Amino acid sequence: MSKKSTANYGTEQVEVPKKTTAKGSLDWPTGWKPLTPGTYSKLVAWRRDRSRQQGTINYTPKLETFLRFDVREKAGASHPLIGFPYKLHGRLENLKVLEITAAPVIADGRTVDYKALTAVNEKTGKTEVIRKMWQDDATPKNPGVLFGFDLLLPDDPAARKFSVKDSPEKYYIENPDAGAVLFPDIVICEGEFDAMCLHECGRVALSILNAGASKEIHPAIIEMLRQTNVYLLTDSDKSGDKCAKRLLPALPPQTVRARLEGAKDACELYAKVGHKEAVRVLDGLLRLPPAPAPAELASMKAEDMPEDVLDGWLGEVCRKRMASFPIALAWPALVTVAGTLVTECKGIRTNLYLSHVGPVGCGKTQSAEWALKLLGFDPKKKDGTLVTDKLGSAEGLARQIGDVGSEPRLWFPGELAHTLGKAMIENASFPTILCDAFYQNDNSIRIEKQKEIPFVCRLSIMGGIVRDRFSTVFGAESLGGVYDRFTFALCPDGFMWEYRDFEGAAEVLPDLKPIEIDPEVWKEKQRWYDAEGIGMRAGEQAIRVAAICAAFDGKSTLRLEDLAPALVFARYQQRARMFLQPNAGETNEGRITEDFLSYLKRHAPAGQWINRRDMYRATNVYKIGVSIADRVLKALEFNREIESRDMGNREKQLRLVH
Repeated sequence: MSKKSTANYGTEQVEVPKKTTAKGSLDWPTGWKPLTPGTYSKLVAWRRDRSRQQGTINYTPKLETFLRFDVREKAGASHPLIGFPYKLHGRLENLKVLEITAAPVIADGRTVDYKALTAVNEKTGKTEVIRKMWQDDATPKNPGVLFGFDLLLPDDPAARKFSVKDSPEKYYIENPDAGAVLFPDIVICEGEFDAMCLHECGRVALSILNAGASKEIHPAIIEMLRQTNVYLLTDSDKSGDKCAKRLLPALPPQTVRARLEGAKDACELYAKVGHKEAVRVLDGLLRLPPAPAPAELASMKAEDMPEDVLDGWLGEVCRKRMASFPIALAWPALVTVAGTLVTECKGIRTNLYLSHVGPVGCGKTQSAEWALKLLGFDPKKKDGTLVTDKLGSAEGLARQIGDVGSEPRLWFPGELAHTLGKAMIENASFPTILCDAFYQNDNSIRIEKQKEIPFVCRLSIMGGIVRDRFSTVFGAESLGGVYDRFTFALCPDGFMWEYRDFEGAAEVLPDLKPIEIDPEVWKEKQRWYDAEGIGMRAGEQAIRVAAICAAFDGKSTLRLEDLAPALVFARYQQRARMFLQPNAGETNEGRITEDFLSYLKRHAPAGQWINRRDMYRATNVYKIGVSIADRVLKALEFNREIESRDMGNREKQLRLVH
């Protein structure tokens, strides 16, 4: 028998478990029983009322999902107390309790509804639904355990559907409908309801105990996560961004930050679009691009963009007037500038974020300036549309632009390293603002004392990054957000720009008209994803480019037959992202580790020996410090990731361990 103690949960006393054995075996306290249909109905009504008060909509997972996650209710409570178990290998490590502070609504002597109680928020003055969730001081604490983790490893060996040779204890998800899946992709989210909703959408999902404070994960869970793909899907708001920033250092390096568009979390997405569409959206969001084999990656070269990408009137301008540049630098710049000239279209946005990437002297800035001049802009002068200031904060950009409604603004700071470096500092609002501005015009910023800085425009961005600094500029905070929204113009290997002045006058622009999108276009974008593995964002960027080109050609509708150049563009973007990967490291050591392993996998995938000095120079570690780089190498050797041999004269050679 477990010893029990009590803790106050609102007006109720709830028994909480105490550790009783050397292993810390924990049981459910007495008085807790499986969630009943009656209490479940009250929970659904309570969430519905709460959503109405907040002006949102929300989905409550099915009763059978609650039972599968072993969610229980407190028997005999005056109003429902619902317990969410955080278990590890059958042990109850945490008990999180939700109190439904609600009362029945009586009409004609009968109960017709269950209405959430409200109170006035002293800070905002607004009437809000009361929400109480506790993890009491008397409750055993193991904050690193995740809700839903115990579903991955049933206690009963007889429940296992298969065994793996030499590894009978491997983690897997047991799904009675789909069968067992070894090493499933894992989604980590903020709340228990979201985890259960994702489960209903066919995803293996876990949730953290406290979105406002959690920053550690239990070692047993980390060990399992290292063996699979991990997606961190926190809420699409500032608190969700802060939560992701705290958690990323604790998660394996392959973790990808994902962010929903148009919905705060999984439950809101499900409520807005339904099951089928929610599954489609999640499948598009929670998918890694196909990675090349190590040998293939080592032999890959950054090649020019195929000429087939050039489309219509803009394509002819690029072919005739920007022939001195590689198409990979010229075409993305031209369509980015052109997108600012297109009237806001129905069902598609034409703003783009573009980063030219290449070595110093390859023509990154010049190709952008030529594109501006060709379409009537002077890159050395400010005008109503072009913004050239080197701004390092969202507030600075907002003050510079202000509220111009749906008018376009092209921010061209030249070099992006300073700008994006400022955006990635701790607690900066820049990443969130840039992510949102890709899809919406109004991104006004509220600062201290409720003061608001208006920031309303159709924002495009264009600038360059030196290739050696790419992984530093696009760091861990940008994994699922800013990086994903950028189009990349990657300079082909070996090209260097021979400077020359811009020749001729600006082009006489055609009559531009708003353009609509034929529904078949979106079906084709889905086919690209299904048949070729082209990421949803790369496909969307290609459709935006196609719409810009169609507008310059005087078309009123973008149709399926117009998409051949867009598919070439999408394929190029997918390939460019194989070369241009963001660095998932949070610290200097983490960044150097990522850079070293990426370098070795690209240049010596079969375990060939590489000179340490060559790798140090190629990864630019001298700016951070050789002593830090040496510590990273010792750690990698200790973990058997690499091995080294002395070559004399203080030189070493390194290689991957297979």
